[in-house]
Amino acid sequence: MIAIVCNDAGSSEIISSWILTQNEEYLLVLDGPAVQIFSRKINNIKTHTLDNALKKADWLVTGTSIISSLEIDAIAKSKLLNIKSDTFLDHWANYPERFVKNNNQIYPDELWVGDSYAYNIAKKIFPKIKVIFQENAYFKSIQTASKILKSKIRYDKQNEY
Repeated sequence: MIAIVCNDAGSSEIISSWILTQNEEYLLVLDGPAVQIFSRKINNIKTHTLDNALKKADWLVTGTSIISSLEIDAIAKSKLLNIKSDTFLDHWANYPERFVKNNNQIYPDELWVGDSYAYNIAKKIFPKIKVIFQENAYFKSIQTASKILKSKIRYDKQNEY
């Protein structure tokens, strides 16, 4: 069972798209823009408190935030409960600040990135943390939608009167 913890929009777009590619059960812990993003993509979402989700989970996947402490609280609690934690970095800036709370650095077991630029930055900034290239399911869904739209436009133009 995966506990999914998100607040910010960027990571919510990526992780909600990633969930749709997985054959795993998950428990959602959402706040901020994440609630609307997950609701748009997944029918009848049910959210949980962080504590309840982590009691049932054996794996944690989070986004990151500078403003919200939701994700970093989840990582800290997962460490206490011996739950594997992975965080998807959805951008290329402010990496260290996203893992600090009360002047303490709190890191997941793995960092996931969706492109080589983010991979190189994360490897340089976090040499002791495993950095994994994870296909960005959100980008892939946009590419697929774009191909479908282009195909439809070509079809419509061919059938114009």
